[in-house]
Amino acid sequence: GAILIDNFDLRAVSEASLRKSSVLVTQETFLFNTTIRDNLLLDNVQATEEDMIEAAKQANIHHLIESWPEQYETPVHHEGGSLSGGERQRLSLARALLRNPGILLLDEVTSALDPATESDINELLLRLRRRMTIISVTHRLASVVNADRIFVFKEGRVVESGTHQELLGLQGLYSSL
Repeated sequence: GAILIDNFDLRAVSEASLRKSSVLVTQETFLFNTTIRDNLLLDNVQATEEDMIEAAKQANIHHLIESWPEQYETPVHHEGGSLSGGERQRLSLARALLRNPGILLLDEVTSALDPATESDINELLLRLRRRMTIISVTHRLASVVNADRIFVFKEGRVVESGTHQELLGLQGLYSSL
């Protein structure tokens, strides 16, 4: 088999090119012990103040940041330990969006979040899916019901694939979840 991205075989694409066009957000977010602004911008020299604020708005964290006394200059302590899990995850998503990737890779991004935050992030992903390819690894059914294609794995192999409705109709492993 082959994995194609825009009709290019992944084996023929350079690692540098793939890394440039994709961004990974994991459940274990990492923030630096610096300001919110620095954590969002990192080395993204092309990003403007307006870009940063727009990404924060999309990730539904801007209004919270604005409510803090130091706003975007608020320091982050203990690699993000001074923030809630949902706040860290939203900052990580805003940082990813600021890079405007063609491919957004998500690894269990909602697994440790409360239901309201998970719902907000799932709504964000619904809005983003028209702008970029989103590949999400998750065990949370709420995070996949609107996916264009779901792949169900068992013991390292794909055993089913389809939309949520198609997979429910198969009455297989997915529907038993």
